[in-house]
Amino acid sequence: MAADDPVIAEHDRAITEYIGEYLNEMRLIRDISLEDLAAAVGVSKASLLGYEKGKQRMSLTAFIRIAVYLNFDLHKVISHFIEDNNIKPLDR
Repeated sequence: MAADDPVIAEHDRAITEYIGEYLNEMRLIRDISLEDLAAAVGVSKASLLGYEKGKQRMSLTAFIRIAVYLNFDLHKVISHFIEDNNIKPLDR
């Protein structure tokens, strides 16, 4: 699986954008500012904004810290890609 594979690139983009949208939704529902969340999870406000806009991929560590702090429904996050067929298992 090459890093320049267009199927993988599309999967990466879809994941990054969806998680960013979900992060933004959960942060707003919980009425937490970018500044407060950034401080709580140890990332910069600029990085957090990049995550929310789907322009920056987050590390697994950052994802876990944010998910725990905002009490993400991880089943919802993962099942989104299965139920909507946005990402299908690779045939390779």
